[in-house]
Amino acid sequence: MTPLQKLEHRIWQASTPTVWEKVLRVLIAVLRIINRSQIKLFATSLTYGSLLAIVPLLAVLFTLLKSFGIDTFLQKILMEMLAPMGDSGKEVGQYLLQFVNNAQTGLLGGVGMLFLFYSIFTLFRKIEVALNQIWHIHQLRSSKKQLISYLGALMLTVLVGALVIAGNVFFYQKLVQPEGEGNAIIVSLLMWGKRLLSVILTASVLAVVYSSVINTQVRFRAAFSGGLFCALLWLPLTAGFTALIAGSHNYSLIYSSFAGMIILLLWLDILWLLFLSGGLVAYFSQYPALLRAYNSKQLNPAEQEYFANRLLHIIIEHFEQGKGVVKLSQLINCTGLNRQQVLNLLAPFLSNKVIVSVGESHTYLLAMDRQKISDEFICQTIRGQVRGVSHDSMPEHLDNSEDLTYTGRQPE
Repeated sequence: MTPLQKLEHRIWQASTPTVWEKVLRVLIAVLRIINRSQIKLFATSLTYGSLLAIVPLLAVLFTLLKSFGIDTFLQKILMEMLAPMGDSGKEVGQYLLQFVNNAQTGLLGGVGMLFLFYSIFTLFRKIEVALNQIWHIHQLRSSKKQLISYLGALMLTVLVGALVIAGNVFFYQKLVQPEGEGNAIIVSLLMWGKRLLSVILTASVLAVVYSSVINTQVRFRAAFSGGLFCALLWLPLTAGFTALIAGSHNYSLIYSSFAGMIILLLWLDILWLLFLSGGLVAYFSQYPALLRAYNSKQLNPAEQEYFANRLLHIIIEHFEQGKGVVKLSQLINCTGLNRQQVLNLLAPFLSNKVIVSVGESHTYLLAMDRQKISDEFICQTIRGQVRGVSHDSMPEHLDNSEDLTYTGRQPE
């Protein structure tokens, strides 16, 4: 093996990985998934969706922030985000601000504004679809729940964004300016504190989006990890893209006035790819067992029976101890399997009413008399040899379920 392969083998096979080995596992897993999955296609789709939604979204943000009297600072943030594009960024920023002003003054008419708000909803829906695919969630919420969730995410984003802007203003006007003629070390420390605060609040904004949009219960710690990943990569990413654009003068020669649009598409695609990568980091933070070396392979029949037995006993233990439902995240972390493997193992027990799924957040509850569930019954269920269970096998709290029968057929 090459030295790089040896290092990778050591990282993945470590029984008690260090913090840095865990971080490297996450980075390697994210890079592999980006190269082998459709995440880049989702980023491209979101890039083109942004072209329709960016003007109405900015118009809404400017309107909301104007009530705080800090809409001018949003203009500065917008120009800073486009700064890596060089001169093209300034040109695109001026056009965007002009379009936003037209949208705010009502020049588009009622139908035009309705279309723009629909484009915002469509963009958020695309974000939800992309993040749900990353989290292996194949069920979308109803349009009503989506609308409420998107509005909540937008309002919380505006609130945290206002805190970011207010924090920057406070640091500059109250701390940095008074010390401007004083100790340079203090000024430097204050500027580092300002950057740290911006990183934390930016990560919080992204955490709100991850928590609100993904159709499952996302722990804030996991969502914040994904947001922090994006916030920390922002500076080196912008520096690298700025250097790339500065060294590529041929864009203007080849594309002429269209160069700004081409560069904007490239920059948006990179930003969306970074955002979706943060969703992957949040996924691995919520389900750390996914980073174990063996969980990516196909389970053989013996492993299926072993893990099915373990899953059922976890659910039974929760039921007997009065803890109620068991979350999917608990089952994943207890077994070390990935999300899809656990769902596949639970499927025959759900179809035969041995357990039931409660609500839309993948929580499970025992639905059969504990005395009827033997290790042999579990193995026969996972082999597909169980057609159902009888009505009197159901616990009293679920006694209204449909009649089922258990064949008891032995393995052939």
